[in-house]
Amino acid sequence: MLGNTLEKVRAAVPLVNNITNYVTVNDVANALLACGGSPL
Repeated sequence: MLGNTLEKVRAAVPLVNNITNYVTVNDVANALLACGGSPL
């Protein structure tokens, strides 16, 4: 089930608006890239 959802996200390549602090911004962006998203 999670695999199917992840495949759908990777196919759509969603643009995600991140609201985070300066300490974690790089980690959050890398996690989104690993899942197939595109951080803004």
